[in-house]
Amino acid sequence: MKKINSMIVVSICLCILLSACSGKIPNQEFFIQQAKLSESEKNIVQLVKGEKQDAIFDFKVDNKVKGLQVHIYKLKDSQWELVQEGSVPMSNSNGRIAVLCEKMSSGFDIAVQEEQGIERITWQGEKQENHDNMGYYRSTLSERTAIEYEQEIPVFIQIMTSKKEVNSYIVDSFFEPERFAKEGYEGVYAVTVSFLSQSLDA
Repeated sequence: MKKINSMIVVSICLCILLSACSGKIPNQEFFIQQAKLSESEKNIVQLVKGEKQDAIFDFKVDNKVKGLQVHIYKLKDSQWELVQEGSVPMSNSNGRIAVLCEKMSSGFDIAVQEEQGIERITWQGEKQENHDNMGYYRSTLSERTAIEYEQEIPVFIQIMTSKKEVNSYIVDSFFEPERFAKEGYEGVYAVTVSFLSQSLDA
């Protein structure tokens, strides 16, 4: 019951967060970028997320978009192992994506906002993993990044470790998993998104 209540709280938080953060997206090329929030929006995000880590992105594509696919990876033996994937249908060319989690091994929530409403992808974590007594550190997409349909874009990386010092990484370090492996971190997770031009039913 505690787990269910927790997921309900996360869903409510995401609804508030996405409804409050409704900034306009400039009319330029296809891209995804970190959302630019006002001070009042930042205060709302801080209020609803508590101790959880968040990342909020604006995106712009075109009317060919049919969906968004999300992949969640765990580092294993210097390679990324897919542990969860999900997709949501899309029909609008711009919108907002929000990521909300504490320790990714314990669960994860992503929401996509369009004119029609909010779609969610939820992962309940891995029961066999226990990172309760470890510190956790994140890296998120910080630069505007061009979107190509069906191509993965890393947007969120989280490291869980008992080490006192953790190197700084950009999200593009996703493409060099050996950089994380050589440091011996106890847990490394990554989230990528792909914008789809093909129907999810195809």
